Amino acid sequence: MSPPRSVIVIGASAGGTQPLTELAAQTPADIPAAMLVVVHIPPYHQSLLPEILSNAGPLPVSLGVHGQTLREGHIYVAPADRHMQVQDGHIVLNRAPRENHTRPAIDPLFRSAARAYGSNVAGVILSGTQGDGTVGLMAIKSRGGLTLVQDPEELVYSAMPRRAIQYVDVDHVSPVADMAPILYEFASSRPPITPRANKPARDEDSDARLIHNDLARQVTGEQSGTVSAYVCPECGGPLWQLDEGGALRFRCHVGHSYSPELLLVDKSEELETALWSAVRTLIERAMLTRQLAQRLRQIGQVQESIALEEQAQVEDEHVAMIRDVILNTTTNPGSATDALAEADDNRQPSTPE
Repeated sequence: MSPPRSVIVIGASAGGTQPLTELAAQTPADIPAAMLVVVHIPPYHQSLLPEILSNAGPLPVSLGVHGQTLREGHIYVAPADRHMQVQDGHIVLNRAPRENHTRPAIDPLFRSAARAYGSNVAGVILSGTQGDGTVGLMAIKSRGGLTLVQDPEELVYSAMPRRAIQYVDVDHVSPVADMAPILYEFASSRPPITPRANKPARDEDSDARLIHNDLARQVTGEQSGTVSAYVCPECGGPLWQLDEGGALRFRCHVGHSYSPELLLVDKSEELETALWSAVRTLIERAMLTRQLAQRLRQIGQVQESIALEEQAQVEDEHVAMIRDVILNTTTNPGSATDALAEADDNRQPSTPE
């Protein structure tokens, strides 16, 4: 197989195995492009996707290997717990900070492909939740590449495609059954190019420069208006609020990155954790209070013992109140982000395997 004249990068999350399988089945074996796939999977998960896609269609499929040379007519799947990127015609795997709470993430692959192949890259967003892939699709669009998004109307998990459609002027919104001919025609029409040498992407440069400058101003005691009031759920550092063509996202100076929907999920989980921690602390305090009250009663300090027992009863009531808040709340993080996605148009994603 020869080096590809173009690359096709594909991102999927919850519900993504079925459309990927259908796309692999319909893609001709002689497509003059390398295809790279990122599906959100948990760390240390043994992906069965290469085997599934190999059995579905004519193209060979394998997990991406660091340093591997890209070849046309081959599908490369990102392994667990590694971002997969392209650089100078090769695959690059790394454990850079998670983006949108996941590694591998879609945006790093899309950005690197746009950087390396320019107008000879096609980006595809399939089924999924949350906002991963939107910023990467913007990078592909800005460099003249093809942008293709699965029709949300045929999906159960449609938040990821809907967000991409909202913020990117995509070239095609298509049922998965119609995608293979579009991608084959695109790949066949691209003139051969030499992948560009490794250079940092302009969007990554600007983000890092903005944050670096803000940190430098902090040293001199100056205030920056770009730092948000939020902290990173993963490392506890401050989050910078960034705007990518109207698509809001948050990034800490370590490199963790979040869509607003996913940040809301994280904050909801933090709140629940804090409430359960309060329940645990109150239960322990009530037990200790009763233990002390019993000791006081044994030595004849009855009034002091009664006061402590009354205090323990109050703490029991507080436990019941907090439990009621947690157990009977009507909105959970998943439904909240789904509602936001639907509202913006006029959830940690589940494993697709």
